[in-house]
Amino acid sequence: MPVTFVSTGALRSRVTLLKPTGTTGPTGGVIPGEPEVLAADVPAAIASSPANEQLRAGAQQSLVTHVVRLRYLPGVVPFMVVAWEGLTFQILSIVDVAALHVELELRCAEVQ
Repeated sequence: MPVTFVSTGALRSRVTLLKPTGTTGPTGGVIPGEPEVLAADVPAAIASSPANEQLRAGAQQSLVTHVVRLRYLPGVVPFMVVAWEGLTFQILSIVDVAALHVELELRCAEVQ
């Protein structure tokens, strides 16, 4: 199997990966806290995908999705957040490209 490498020139943007934190309140609910930085200034390529429209409870919702590609980084999980140039993206799914631990493809939704 040929080894694939991430093209350095394709990773023109810099993103920050954030891990949401929270504490349990007296009623058992979660109180959001300041997110922890998993990694800052990570080289990445960001591409927007066509808007997906979903029908929920009779109302149409527009979900703007993006694909963020970066070098493999252990510890990235779907509930994390990507911050980029003032925008915030919720990670929906993670693909380890070719399962080689070389490149990650994060499928994200913009948080409004």
